[in-house]
Amino acid sequence: MFKKISRFLIVLGLTGFILGVTYWCAVRYLITQKAIQKTSDIIEITTEALPEQTNEEQKLIAITKHVFETFYHKDPATIPLYKLRPYITNKRLPEFIRLPDGVMETNIQQGFCDNASRMLAFVLEQEGFSSVQWNMVTNTSGHSTRLVTLSDDERKVFVDPFYGFVTVDQEGKLTDMETAKNRILDGDRFEDVFVALGANSDDRFYKNLNNMYMGAEGENLLIKAKLPRLNEPLILGKIDGRYKDVKSEGGRNGLTPYWHYMGHKYNREWIRVLETQQPVKIVMTLVEPVENGILIATPSPKVYQNTLIWELDKGEQLKLQDGLAQISLKRFNSYIDVDQIAIYPTQ
Repeated sequence: MFKKISRFLIVLGLTGFILGVTYWCAVRYLITQKAIQKTSDIIEITTEALPEQTNEEQKLIAITKHVFETFYHKDPATIPLYKLRPYITNKRLPEFIRLPDGVMETNIQQGFCDNASRMLAFVLEQEGFSSVQWNMVTNTSGHSTRLVTLSDDERKVFVDPFYGFVTVDQEGKLTDMETAKNRILDGDRFEDVFVALGANSDDRFYKNLNNMYMGAEGENLLIKAKLPRLNEPLILGKIDGRYKDVKSEGGRNGLTPYWHYMGHKYNREWIRVLETQQPVKIVMTLVEPVENGILIATPSPKVYQNTLIWELDKGEQLKLQDGLAQISLKRFNSYIDVDQIAIYPTQ
């Protein structure tokens, strides 16, 4: 009797699983087709306004400008569907189940810079452009755009569909971000290098090029910050079960806003480094008890429930290598938020 019940439950479970996968594949097809249709409309609208003899650069600028002008800036945490994105676009899923990157963003057309970047990538892909996400971090903020490869000469060029800019060389041709940065540091005027795509283009992020770390998705990105000399404790955030004050206060103190989690939250290529100028004790309090899978720190900390402690000498570094984090089947992510960071000078 028990064997019959077990066999029935197994068959029932498998049937339910197959029906669920079949239903999801149908949903996936419909929303992907909707995004492709929307992309076709965007390409038609943008190319109609271009002259007959149009080159790749003109087409790329026109498409980026359209995304910039129509993408609504909104916190993705307030958009319920985006909560599903890490699961249904996960690269560990089989391709026939996984939702292609950019489909969700193209349909929703709202979010932050990485969402706008994915939408632009999806539109460009339908038009034959290949691209990769380009990540930039300063001591106070971060930003994601696209690095697009032109098929004519394999040139890689920078476009920003969120803040509304492209970068150009001395001849007015599109160029990459590193070349643009070097032009600015060599004394060229900002407006001669960064071309605004509209009246609402926002250049504030690019005013901090001197302290900007950058790289393409898939490449290691070293984000380095130096602790200021301390005469008294530096406390980032309150013990309140929330990470946002740690994020904002880290940025305000020039340490970057990206010390508010332990593990991997944004990009596995990130390596976050904090360098000391004097002997210090660092006490990091997490919002949940520590799990081994998210401990990515060198040197290893002393662990007490949800608290991590390091004692570092002058010139030592605390390094967090995000790519080492493991996914938790309990939380369905690979990080734990930081509730507070307290840094105490020890000499």
